[in-house]
Amino acid sequence: MKYMATFAKLSLSLLCMLGLHGGLYAQSHPAEVRIVNQSQRTMEVKVMRNTNQGALKYYEVLIPANTQGAISIFQTGTYYLKVKAEYPGRDPVYSMGDPFECHVGSDGYSVLTFTYTIDESAASMEGRSITRGEFEKDRD
Repeated sequence: MKYMATFAKLSLSLLCMLGLHGGLYAQSHPAEVRIVNQSQRTMEVKVMRNTNQGALKYYEVLIPANTQGAISIFQTGTYYLKVKAEYPGRDPVYSMGDPFECHVGSDGYSVLTFTYTIDESAASMEGRSITRGEFEKDRD
């Protein structure tokens, strides 16, 4: 059984869809965050996890231009993404997405898909723009 909910748009024309999947082996199955890079830029993506002590870097991945990747999440919690999009000869673009919930349990697990696009003519993005310094921090 699938439940779909649409989250608000995040940075870089981000589309986030949440699916909750149940099954016999769901208790040991991690949640999955899928990242689709529909831009000409290589994206460095940091998955940040909110904790009582602030946000900590959970995982970091590079997604080449016009490809996709996936990250396994093993703990239920609130996460958000920080993204640095680079292209040779152009200034990097930095952004931070809105928080999202990931569920991992015996009743199912989350599957989220984030799709990124960048309008190169403007090199602008939707959502909250951040500085290089804010991106580089692994603890917020």
